[in-house]
Amino acid sequence: MDVERELYALTAEAIATQFVLTRTLIRLRQISPELNALVRGAFDDAANIAENTAIHLGKASPPEQGVKTLRVVEEMRAMVFSDKSEPKHAV
Repeated sequence: MDVERELYALTAEAIATQFVLTRTLIRLRQISPELNALVRGAFDDAANIAENTAIHLGKASPPEQGVKTLRVVEEMRAMVFSDKSEPKHAV
């Protein structure tokens, strides 16, 4: 098993998933104010879950993992609520 090749494949999969999810959320939030609020709330929930999970795991998980998770949530939030039509690079 080629570990480096597997890491590249997993990274590509994660980036593709972020692109699809981000574009779907952008389209949903444009439908109505209610869906816009729902998408905003989903990002708030995701950030809270990321923070609570990092706190719960404590020293059982590397601190940079929790920081990175929250950063990804916030970067995706910025992409979804950005005024630009072009997607930014994924994390």
